[in-house]
Amino acid sequence: MQAEGRAEGDRGGESTAPESRAWIPWGSRFEIESLVGEGERPALDTLRRPRYPHKAFLPIHGTVAHSDRRGRRLNEHDARMALPHPLASLYERLRVPEPSEQLGAVIALVEGIARFLVLMLAADAAAQGASPKVLKDRLRLSGFGTVLAVLDEWVLDARPEILMISDVVELMSSPFRAAFDPFVPVRNDLAHGRSASQTEAARASLQRLQEPLQILLDGIGLLTKYPFGILEHLRTEGDGRLAATWYASRGPSTRAAFKALSGVEGLPIGRLLLMDLHSNRALSLGPLMVQPAHYFLWVDQLFPEGATRRVYVRPVAGDPLPSWVPEKLYDPDPQGGSELAQETFLLDPTRWCRYIPLQLDKWSRQVIVNCVMPSFVSRTLEPHESPPLAAEVLARTTGLR
Repeated sequence: MQAEGRAEGDRGGESTAPESRAWIPWGSRFEIESLVGEGERPALDTLRRPRYPHKAFLPIHGTVAHSDRRGRRLNEHDARMALPHPLASLYERLRVPEPSEQLGAVIALVEGIARFLVLMLAADAAAQGASPKVLKDRLRLSGFGTVLAVLDEWVLDARPEILMISDVVELMSSPFRAAFDPFVPVRNDLAHGRSASQTEAARASLQRLQEPLQILLDGIGLLTKYPFGILEHLRTEGDGRLAATWYASRGPSTRAAFKALSGVEGLPIGRLLLMDLHSNRALSLGPLMVQPAHYFLWVDQLFPEGATRRVYVRPVAGDPLPSWVPEKLYDPDPQGGSELAQETFLLDPTRWCRYIPLQLDKWSRQVIVNCVMPSFVSRTLEPHESPPLAAEVLARTTGLR
């Protein structure tokens, strides 16, 4: 269902942590100057080498627009409470006690980061009229290596029209993209039973992956700037404007906050949205990411291969799908039912994935900003400093103090 209104949607750093620091990432600078400590870590020139040198600082409507994330880091509160729900829920799993469990949780988080960015860029491409063949070929996300390859393809083809997408493309031109690579062999070894799950082996892997994981978490801090959630309960106000209830899908809950918004003309009801208040537009993500009845689901394979595969999976591996989730795509539009055939989506993806101009009034814009409001820490830690959670995990996991 879509709110009818006056506007129609557009279609058309140096690490300061010594080796004895906890493996949990905490506060590296966005740009790395050196790597500290012994062990088999990725080479510095590998992490610093731009993957897409021609994509850096892309112009938007003729102006250079990019975010200044230099020197910023996410603190624990924002990682758990301000990141989009699927990433925050995966981050929360890092707090398990055993190193082998933590290693599995780290791999799941890193895969989740890549998948979120893939689906975000896929929705952007669909909104700009990507061909059915491209969407079909690139929405097969059955393995980590496949997800990263698709992510590279979306970035190379990206034509950012708003700051939010330009932010992601710029991020991928930084050490962020190379930071994914050390996780691929570890993930494959775990998936195929080639890696010992003993405590000492897991500890060694966690220490080795500490630096790239820091880079990835530092990078996705930019997602806290963009409201992520869903509109429900459409109604007409006394002045004739349309209003709805905004449910922020942040932190551990798909309903982390709910606020009444006025001026929702043109915005879809019941579909997940990413809002770019700077560019004054919202990106509709459905049906690539959906949130039926408090469950968050994202596309795994648009056309599942094998009897046990489904179109959607939940972010945390092993969490079962509700029995009522359709075998095809999910569409919350009550006029069209809850099931959407993949072929129907591919015929005209801009019906679902599209950009909509924002008409929110000033009060509603402030309300929605208050739903995210990350408390960025703008300085880096001194070498002797260790945040409470990291110190706790270090003592419990690695035996180092």
